[in-house]
Amino acid sequence: MADEASADTALPARQVYCEFGGTTKKCEEWLKKAHPDMHAKFYSEEAISAGIASLSVEAQKRAEKDAAKKTAKAAAAEQREAERKAEAMVYIKRVERQKRKYVTVVIGLEQHGLELKKVAKELGKKFATGSSVTKTASGGEEVTVQGDVSDDLYDWLEEKYGDVIPMDENVESDEEEVRSHSVPALMLPHFYSTVLCDLRRIGHRHGSNSATISVPLTSSLNLNLNLNNQSHLSIAIAPQEAGKRPTNMDPDNIPQSPNVSQLLVALGGYDDPTRKMAAFKLQNLINDPSFAEHFVQQGGLPKLRLLVLESSGNTLAYGLASFARLLDVDQGWEAVDKAVVEKVVELVVCQPLVNILRGAMAILVLIVSRPYYTERSPIPDARAQLGGFQALKPAIAVYPQFLEMLVSRLSSADHALCANALQLINSLMRDAFTNDSETEWPRFIKRIQDLGVIKAVYGLMKGSALQDLAHPLLEFQALTKVLLRRWRDVPVDLAKPEHRRTIKAIHLASDPEKTAPEPPLKEGQQRPRHNPFKWRRLGFTTESPEADFADMGFLGMMDLSDYVRKHQDEFQHILMEQAVGPETKRCPIARLSLTITSILFEHFEVERIEHEDAKGYLALDSRTNFEKIFKPLLLHWSRLHVAGLHAFLRLWKATGAELDDFSKIADLVRILIESVVGGADRTKTIEEIETELAAFEYSKLRELQMELLDLTYEDVWGHHLTGVREELQTEALQFVKEQRIRCLLAGAWFPLDAEYNETETSKSGKEAVSALRIPPSCRYIRLSEDRAYLHWGDFDEQDDSPPDISVLKDRIDVSIISSVVSNVTTSDKASTSSANSTGRDFQSDKFTTTEIVIHGYVPKSRGAPSRGSHARTTSKASSRTPQPERVLLKFQPPSHMLASEWLDGLLMLLNQQPITAETNKLISMMSDYGLRVRLLNVPFNDEDGMLGGMDGADAPEIPSRDGLDEDYYYQI
Repeated sequence: MADEASADTALPARQVYCEFGGTTKKCEEWLKKAHPDMHAKFYSEEAISAGIASLSVEAQKRAEKDAAKKTAKAAAAEQREAERKAEAMVYIKRVERQKRKYVTVVIGLEQHGLELKKVAKELGKKFATGSSVTKTASGGEEVTVQGDVSDDLYDWLEEKYGDVIPMDENVESDEEEVRSHSVPALMLPHFYSTVLCDLRRIGHRHGSNSATISVPLTSSLNLNLNLNNQSHLSIAIAPQEAGKRPTNMDPDNIPQSPNVSQLLVALGGYDDPTRKMAAFKLQNLINDPSFAEHFVQQGGLPKLRLLVLESSGNTLAYGLASFARLLDVDQGWEAVDKAVVEKVVELVVCQPLVNILRGAMAILVLIVSRPYYTERSPIPDARAQLGGFQALKPAIAVYPQFLEMLVSRLSSADHALCANALQLINSLMRDAFTNDSETEWPRFIKRIQDLGVIKAVYGLMKGSALQDLAHPLLEFQALTKVLLRRWRDVPVDLAKPEHRRTIKAIHLASDPEKTAPEPPLKEGQQRPRHNPFKWRRLGFTTESPEADFADMGFLGMMDLSDYVRKHQDEFQHILMEQAVGPETKRCPIARLSLTITSILFEHFEVERIEHEDAKGYLALDSRTNFEKIFKPLLLHWSRLHVAGLHAFLRLWKATGAELDDFSKIADLVRILIESVVGGADRTKTIEEIETELAAFEYSKLRELQMELLDLTYEDVWGHHLTGVREELQTEALQFVKEQRIRCLLAGAWFPLDAEYNETETSKSGKEAVSALRIPPSCRYIRLSEDRAYLHWGDFDEQDDSPPDISVLKDRIDVSIISSVVSNVTTSDKASTSSANSTGRDFQSDKFTTTEIVIHGYVPKSRGAPSRGSHARTTSKASSRTPQPERVLLKFQPPSHMLASEWLDGLLMLLNQQPITAETNKLISMMSDYGLRVRLLNVPFNDEDGMLGGMDGADAPEIPSRDGLDEDYYYQI
């Protein structure tokens, strides 16, 4: 027993954990109800007095203060919870499914502390039907009961949970049917039958066969639906009678526009759920200009303004959306004052809820854009003065973090919020360009750029959510071009402190003390006051750098300053390297920087006026146009400028260019940027562009330049020279054909080996054996004068003089030649056109012997054929009988030129196209030279205004012919 007693005392005392440990009052109430003995132990007067007596005076005061704080905090929490429950609405809706089947949906029970699964189970038992908890489109949950039990469900909720849910104030039974399918607008028969059925049900409820419903379309028009006793339906639009309210449509669930007076009463009420529902309905109705005008006339504007200033939560979100849409239809501007602007700016800075931020930013966009509206519509001066960035500046002074928070909203996951934030930034930029002074708008632009707006917009432009942000992104891109034009149009004036500081910083960054030491002074010579090459050393044309910035203005100075500031060591190294080299080899850095700026300015078409950029909005309907419209690389102007400058310097060194070649290298860089930057898609990063610009080969760039030059000439002269070029091509082809055939007429010697005689089918066996024993060394081939026969003969040795044609005993009739086969290299141009039986080509990448084989069809004859002799035949029988193709002759040209002459000569003799590269090159060269010679005959006269120059330029100087005779040549 002692052991058991000791074991009991060793166990820890029984502990009771309160469910409401964080709230003393609730814990006390729970403890009193669940464990009265423990409550008496801890909360009796004796226990409290004993606990207080053991404390010091200071501890007692501190305990009393802590208890009071905890009690107040708990009371405030209870009050907030009670207010939240008081605002939490429960909606009972009857939803129509297909074929007139209904379900009843209950929304909002969880806000009153009810467990939805438990309630769904109880409803299933109560109504003996299916009941479940389903997900809503917004991510919440609702209880869905099969069947139309809305009335009985309301009574059941009141009976079961009436002590938890205030049924009269917080439960709304919506009898309006929510159809899950939409009826097409042109399905009039279905619409007719549906309305007819509904009207009949209304009539049966009232004990009649007829029924009439008046639906208010606007504040002054009604839609009248009438069903007479003969079941004929009539529909008419009629003006609303003054003082007469439309027929209530509650009996049959046909939607009715809310009355403006009732809406105003709800907006001005003290019940937040009522105001929230009224604001929700108002945001959908106020898009109608006639309704908005009527709403303002009935005195709804002060109530809406008060809703914006004093409400919170969803009520505030609906109120902001309604106010923004009211301003969008150009109504209610008299309610926009400093208090409203400051409240909206405060929401943008301090409010985290997305639905509130959308409406707040929409209002600010309209306020900032207000000056554009006032130019179009005449309004009083007091209203016209309100708007623009100036209207926001007092509020921004109170909340200086406004711009920072605005830029941070661009990284939000909500696309609509990003679009509204970017649209507000666009409005602020446009207003700054339009209304701010020359010194104020650059500060504003620099401020938002320092906050990271370029990086944020660049990420959005390269992202996948481009469809939702297309319009504000395109506007930002257009405003970037406007910004570049504004900087370009600012002339460089060294009298301005900012310009003078910038150009001085460029000079100091060049380290002038350590470069190019001055030569020693001569006797009697005074040291100059400053370096006479101070600015020319940096690449300026003169000692007055202002003249070099005439074309690119302050934009060119900014680009040069940015490069020098970020690459100061490289800048100094280039200047030191050029200082020790010849002056003609020095690349002028300042001129180079301004040239790259000009090239980028032309490439991105910054000079295009704004309404031409606005045409891009028309192409936003198709996602395939995004790659052409959006230019995210434009936002990285500075990095592209530096990459282009590095590419210029690389080409300058690779080509060994001199100062006179500057424009030629500039043309190459222009082609390089057009190829790499212009050919990049929207998703290519700036790092990839920089890598491609740095690794582009000069040879490939030169080929691109030649192709572009040919295309340029073709665009300018192509339509004039097409006929001339075709004529010259034909003449050149005929000339070369005659030249090749004359080579055949002249004849040629070809080396010979024993393999030829083995394959000569025209020889007998004994002759072949003797030929192998004593092989001839060469073969002579020649075309007859009438071009009908090809004569040939084998000889032991090659004579100095060609043999007479009578000596050549073997011949081939040209008419029986079917094809000429060779392994001679063909040109790429002719490889596709020579795919025929006559020009078959057996190419090999590497060969040592060139061979030409002539094939033909030998006609059958009654007698034995003579050696190598093929007589012409005109027999109809022989022409009908197909003969096998045979090898008629083989020979090996000793050189490619001779092979080209004989192969193409034989083909052209058979009226085929030439296939060798040498022949086609000769034809192209002759036609090109012929075209150039004909162009020399074009005089430089005053036709088409050419005497005074082209496009207003001076006419080129024509060289004099003094001292020249008639025998002079043009260099081609």
